[in-house]
Amino acid sequence: MHVCVGTRTFLCMKAHATRLRLKTAEFDTLARAVLGQQSDAKLAARLGVGATHYSQLRTGRRNPGSAFIAAVKTAMPNVPFEHIFEVVDGDGAAANRDPGTS
Repeated sequence: MHVCVGTRTFLCMKAHATRLRLKTAEFDTLARAVLGQQSDAKLAARLGVGATHYSQLRTGRRNPGSAFIAAVKTAMPNVPFEHIFEVVDGDGAAANRDPGTS
């Protein structure tokens, strides 16, 4: 992000937007335990998304939307949200939401 006044740049820093990401390994384990062994295509259909969309969610190329999050929580109501999803910064690193930790 550049903050400019006239033709002079006073501040230059890389902007890092946070986003939500599916915790794929944890999701796979929990989904198998709660929903049973299913192919990715069947699980995607059960969660109301297409196979390509689901693949993109799993690889981090797409962010989970509200409909997908609601479908996951409906299918697995007793699984805590933070066991399935995580907040990450723009580079994909887990965002530290507690300023008291390093």
